[in-house]
Amino acid sequence: MDYQEYVKSTPIQLFLGLVILIYLTFRALHLLNNKVVHNLGNRQKIQRVLYFVEFIAWLLFTVEAIKYFAVANNVIAITLSIVLFVITAWTAWFVIKDYVAGLYIKWNKLFLLNDEIEIDNIKGKIIEFRSRFVLIEIDPLHTVQVVYSRLFAKNVVKLGLSGLSSNVSFTINLSSALKPVESLENIKTYVYQLPWINSKHEPIVIIEEQTAQGSLIRINASLIDINYSENFKNSVRSKFE
Repeated sequence: MDYQEYVKSTPIQLFLGLVILIYLTFRALHLLNNKVVHNLGNRQKIQRVLYFVEFIAWLLFTVEAIKYFAVANNVIAITLSIVLFVITAWTAWFVIKDYVAGLYIKWNKLFLLNDEIEIDNIKGKIIEFRSRFVLIEIDPLHTVQVVYSRLFAKNVVKLGLSGLSSNVSFTINLSSALKPVESLENIKTYVYQLPWINSKHEPIVIIEEQTAQGSLIRINASLIDINYSENFKNSVRSKFE
């Protein structure tokens, strides 16, 4: 039987049925993994394998659907091909998004080794950066892997660098067109929300000198790590100078 005859003898309902079957099968496997595997590290490893296998399954199915569409040339096949393309693109993004997030975090130094962080129910110290995830030490005997995309979540709390902090003091020039008192509050609010600030110590923002050209503002802040000082200064200066 040649491919033309194969297509004519294959009902479109078979493709639709396979879409539902593949989708439900992998959803069931993910649910089973979350319910049965209690170790967080093992659960994350199995989850990565499942997403990779699912991506391959959808990719192979997409190829067959496109071949079917090229011969059958009907509206349902076109719609199915579009749906499969979207699913494949979404799965591909799910696979690579942690690598992209990792590159962004490393490039901008949002987190460094020995940073103490808390995310969801995980609290510990960063001990290693991998290509797709960061390794966090919960205690001397236990570590957990956290993928980089999760570090973009709003509920990530920086606790400090091994219980230590570093003080930074510098000045910025404020234009005379801005009201000094209101600007002090805006600067303080902005500084306190930056990711490098040690939240245990409130930043101090004061007017050091006033001239006809503007005001010289002194900023004193406690960082979780002195290595963040340049990031911190550049962020404040680019915002207010």
